Amino acid sequence: MNAVDLSKVLLSNVDYNLNELGKLSLSQLTHYKGIGEAKAIKIMASMELGLRHKLTEVKPPYTITSSASVFDLMQPLLGTLSHEEFWVLYLNNSNKIITKI
Repeated sequence: MNAVDLSKVLLSNVDYNLNELGKLSLSQLTHYKGIGEAKAIKIMASMELGLRHKLTEVKPPYTITSSASVFDLMQPLLGTLSHEEFWVLYLNNSNKIITKI
């Protein structure tokens, strides 16, 4: 199977959802015929690189204008986690983020 066909199979199995693809573990990726440990690590590294790129798009100070702006800010951090986390955003009077914990 060539790389294009393999990627089609892989994406179809996660319903073409890149967030779900990013959640796959090394062992889950290596179960696919044609994906060994090295290729699985490359896929995982690519997903992490994409996540870090998304995170660098947010330039401080970030102003919160709606729940959608909170989603845009936090989704790259929380969207691929397999567990829940609780975060707090501290804002100043101008709705700019002071810090997040």
